[in-house]
Amino acid sequence: MLSVLSEEHRQDHALCEEVLDGLRALADGEELSGGTAFMRAAAALAETQRRHLAWEDDVLLPLARERLTAADLRQMGLAMARRRGVPFPD
Repeated sequence: MLSVLSEEHRQDHALCEEVLDGLRALADGEELSGGTAFMRAAAALAETQRRHLAWEDDVLLPLARERLTAADLRQMGLAMARRRGVPFPD
């Protein structure tokens, strides 16, 4: 499961960069040089996010609720907060 999630995150990151480049160009008042590619990347990102969230909700979260302890959840929360550079509430 973790390898699937890691690969999806890697692919999503690449799509995000492509979509963000197009959004930055539009925000700067520029025309998109690859409008069709931008639309495809945006649609692909939306689809991968929808599928990813559904998989997490249907498979991963029920398994986590069953198996993870309060200490596990706290450790995961701390790691996620650290990666994002935000404080973790005590």
